[in-house]
Amino acid sequence: MQALKNTINKIKTNKSFPDHLLIHSQDNIRKTRILDYLIKHFQFEAVEQMNVYPQDLKSHSDFLKLKSSFVGQSLFSKDRLIIFKNFTSINDKILKSFQEIFKKKHQGVYFIFLVDDEDPKKIKKYFKKEFIVPIPTFNESQTISWAQKELKKLNLEVEENSIINGLLKISELNLDDIYQYIKNLALFTDNNKISISDFKLFKKTIHKNMELKFIDQLLAPYSLKTEYAIDNFSYSSGSLLGLLTILRRNFKAIFQIKVNKTKLQDMELSKELSLPFWLYKKHKTTANRLSIEQINKIISELVDIEKKFKNKNTGIKNLFSMFYRKIHNV
Repeated sequence: MQALKNTINKIKTNKSFPDHLLIHSQDNIRKTRILDYLIKHFQFEAVEQMNVYPQDLKSHSDFLKLKSSFVGQSLFSKDRLIIFKNFTSINDKILKSFQEIFKKKHQGVYFIFLVDDEDPKKIKKYFKKEFIVPIPTFNESQTISWAQKELKKLNLEVEENSIINGLLKISELNLDDIYQYIKNLALFTDNNKISISDFKLFKKTIHKNMELKFIDQLLAPYSLKTEYAIDNFSYSSGSLLGLLTILRRNFKAIFQIKVNKTKLQDMELSKELSLPFWLYKKHKTTANRLSIEQINKIISELVDIEKKFKNKNTGIKNLFSMFYRKIHNV
């Protein structure tokens, strides 16, 4: 960890943001936080950001298209930060082309590569050492310490340390999963102290949490990356009709919470809808974000999907990505 701190401190001693940077680790949460920290340090928040994902940079022609978007930009143009996210590997020819770009230093354009690998040797050779931020993988004791700090940030504590050990077990020491599980665990307690019974209930609902994550993805601002994630989830769900039923049931509950015709208090309404209170709170947050018109549109589109599914006139595998695009008017 000291090597990581030293690297960040060296970057901070520069008078300006590095024109290119490689940040790599096996988890996304720490890469993102370090990037956010550096952007804030250099007061770089107002810069126009452009996210590039692996599917956007598969061939050299993709690279040339990207290059045309920043080469020769006007001196009066806004500075641009181009962030390459979720890369595990990049074509050698493309990397060599980037290396040439790094040498020329295009005014007002900055490149940040976020790579999902503890030691991406193939990519590292194209970057100078001072422009590489390596984030080491935690061992078990470091992961426990990190999880404890994340709980503290959310003003949460655990009844027994076995709960943290349980988190490590179900996450297989994956920090991104641990972070998401801790956020979800906050929905299971009313007094900021997670009990053994809270954690047992949480473990039973992990599959449910995957379904809720799918709903969150559907409602997230449109991006090609999210569309791919939706496709991947629907491909692996086993039963598309079952997934459709789950979505309709959940959005029906969200609609009922939104209108709350009987004007019941939260606990009473959750009982009337036969929803566990943690799930009721999750759906209420969603209901507060959406208008009645938006919820009705989603339910209407789900009905339309079911008709197409039964008629089998459309590529079944693409129904959910089509649904995602429709509700975001893409």
